[in-house]
Amino acid sequence: MNTKVFGIGGLLLLVALFFGINILAGRAAKSARLDLTSQNLYTLTDGSRNIAKSLDEPIKLTLYLSDKAMQGRPGLITYAQRVREMLEEFSAISAGKIALNVVDPVAFSEDEDRANEAGVRGLPVSASESVYFGLVGTNATDGKEIIPIFDPTAERFLEYDIARTIYSLAHPKKKVVGLMSTLPVEGLPFDPLTGQPSRQQPWQVIKELKGLFEVRNVPTTATEIPADVDLLMLIHPKQLGDATLYAIDQHVMKGGKLLVFVDPMCEADPSGADPRNPMAAMMADRSSSLGKVFDSWGLELVPGKIAGDRVFATQVTMRGQGQAIPFLAWQSVTKDGIDRADPTTGQLTSINLGTPGILRLKSEEKKEEPKPEEKKDETKKDDAKPEEAKKEGDAKADEQKPDENKAAETKQADSKPAAKPIIVISPLIHTTTQSQEIDAMQVAAMPDPKRLLNDFKPSGQEFTMAARLSLTPGAALRSAFPGGKPAPAEGQAPADPKAGHVDETKGPINVVVVADVDFMNDRFWVQIDQMFGMARKIADNGDFVVNLVDNLCGSADLLSVRARGEFARPFTRVEELQRKADDKFRAREQELQQQIQLTQDRISELQRKRPDAKEESAMILSPEQKVEIDKLEKQVFDARKELRQVQLNLRSDIDSLEAKLKFINIGAMPVVVALAALAIGGFRAARRSGQKKTGSAA
Repeated sequence: MNTKVFGIGGLLLLVALFFGINILAGRAAKSARLDLTSQNLYTLTDGSRNIAKSLDEPIKLTLYLSDKAMQGRPGLITYAQRVREMLEEFSAISAGKIALNVVDPVAFSEDEDRANEAGVRGLPVSASESVYFGLVGTNATDGKEIIPIFDPTAERFLEYDIARTIYSLAHPKKKVVGLMSTLPVEGLPFDPLTGQPSRQQPWQVIKELKGLFEVRNVPTTATEIPADVDLLMLIHPKQLGDATLYAIDQHVMKGGKLLVFVDPMCEADPSGADPRNPMAAMMADRSSSLGKVFDSWGLELVPGKIAGDRVFATQVTMRGQGQAIPFLAWQSVTKDGIDRADPTTGQLTSINLGTPGILRLKSEEKKEEPKPEEKKDETKKDDAKPEEAKKEGDAKADEQKPDENKAAETKQADSKPAAKPIIVISPLIHTTTQSQEIDAMQVAAMPDPKRLLNDFKPSGQEFTMAARLSLTPGAALRSAFPGGKPAPAEGQAPADPKAGHVDETKGPINVVVVADVDFMNDRFWVQIDQMFGMARKIADNGDFVVNLVDNLCGSADLLSVRARGEFARPFTRVEELQRKADDKFRAREQELQQQIQLTQDRISELQRKRPDAKEESAMILSPEQKVEIDKLEKQVFDARKELRQVQLNLRSDIDSLEAKLKFINIGAMPVVVALAALAIGGFRAARRSGQKKTGSAA
């Protein structure tokens, strides 16, 4: 009796301990995380952690999440849980500086009104109900940042979006963008050619930047970049003086951020524009670069070459020709040429480029083959006059030795391995392998799209047209001016060239270079309504520029938060089965439509050939027509039956795979555990039996 009581009591105690330990563990270890994913998808990056830890003032985040309205939508519920957990982790790391409040804005409630007023977008799911899934952040100074809706398709950028929201609330002051341009991107009050008032408006992208940032003009003759400039933005830096190049160089050496737009042939450059001499504009130099600054970095904008691409070529219509033709020098870049991992480009879908250039490291330059020395003529001369040639050779032997030594030294120097690149190019926009280097002069002087297309020969390379620059591990970028500040112009007092000079960088660099300027021009990405002045976007060019500026104006921690790996793990085998069956289904469906059309044509033909065909007897069918109709009905019946069979086979293959997975996940593990338990039980029973026999023998 006592044994039974103790047994039941022990069992009850074990059950109580089981539930108690689980409850305590659930509460005590609520913030504990164990990320076993291959890419650490559920672990915040160091940059996000630093942003959350470095907050000086409290921040309030309100997550509007329609829990009830999401019922029955498992994909959305899973993503909502992911968003909530990430926000909770940010809050936990901030040590109380981030207060998170989750609100369920049910229909016709005050919470729903607050969500709409704050700017959170509701997605209608029925006639009377909407799903809200957005974030509103506020700081102590009434600053506000909004994520109108968390898009599940953009889950890779979830951490960046949240980190950017928190960073913007912690640093509410508008960032300062120093704009240096040799083009009239801010509009022109007067036409430089006529001297008359001009109606040239600022470029649309500049208007958008001025609405988001404090844009200050930096003259192209500047000898120093103001210290409070968060980002220096260069547009078409053409023929800048050494003093200005030195200022740009030192801005980077001191950790400043730089965004450069250069071009091998800028169509927006009015250089050489003369109505009386059209050839002057064609022959004018319309290229831009940073010269010795790029050289010191080991970076090159390939001179005089335009990146052409057969896949991305923009369709254009020439005057007098109605048919559109691909223009290789203009590119309509799709997702295949856009970096999906970088936050500045990851959500862009199309970018229109005009005569873009090619960026590459100096070490990647094509080496020209050495020209063969012209020795044949010398041999002929020696054969004709052997004695004179011998005398001349003996007389000049000593004179040629120094030259030969120099040539040998040069050859030896050329044979040395190239220096290891200091910078790393991470392409943001690139061509496909169906690319070609196009001579800029072919486009500058009366471009002929047909000729470019006929002469096209794919290089098999992906050319970089926009890139983020970084340093190789452990490397430092050295100044392009090792001697310090360049000598001042005549009439100015000389200064100490090393005063305030920085020889090399002390940390990472934040530089982005885009090898195109024209793509920012309105004609490549917006259509302006002349009557109302409204701009309609036809490409993501403006968003790309704004994203670059916004990204580079952030802190180093924010810049380090990149797109994460893919969170969705689809059943690729199931999708493959569906694709194959769907392809087969579509092919058979097309065959059916063709059979129907052919049979209908046959019936019409027989109707026309009837010798007694009259309007009043048009509905009377001949025996031949009845046979054809019977065939048609049979063909339609058989084809539809086959289509149903294809669909059935699709479901049977998927159901078979599903059954296998269920057996492995649901049945196999319990079977393995049961077999292990039986094996352990058998082993223990055998051991007890052996012990008893040993005791009996004793």
